[in-house]
Amino acid sequence: MALPQDNRHKNASAYNMSAPRIAFCTTVKGRCEHLRKTLPTNLADNADYDNCVFVVLAYSSDHEVHEYLKTRHAADILSGRLVVYSYEDGGAPYNVALSKNLAARCGIREGAEILCTVDADNFCGVGFASFIAESF
Repeated sequence: MALPQDNRHKNASAYNMSAPRIAFCTTVKGRCEHLRKTLPTNLADNADYDNCVFVVLAYSSDHEVHEYLKTRHAADILSGRLVVYSYEDGGAPYNVALSKNLAARCGIREGAEILCTVDADNFCGVGFASFIAESF
């Protein structure tokens, strides 16, 4: 029995296969201290790959996160390498699935072809974006 052919990428020229747009999506609620440790390193470790964006979703108007990003990462925001979104939860308990799905939607809005969820306390590693691009 033959398997059906996968023709989704038959016309590969329609895609930019050499440098796909990657979004590293992070949600934050009350974890600014983690973001302070990981975000600068993640940005620096992936500076070799130009076609990626770091998306931070500040869940529930986390003012500490907004203030930190505006003061410490203003240049990254201006360059478009870092994009900050907010979601007001109205006091509801933190919803992991909702927050990660919203962050992914923000990554798509930024033109990403590949989405990667990165928790606020995780380091990507040197050259991770390049590794992902080569893997795809």
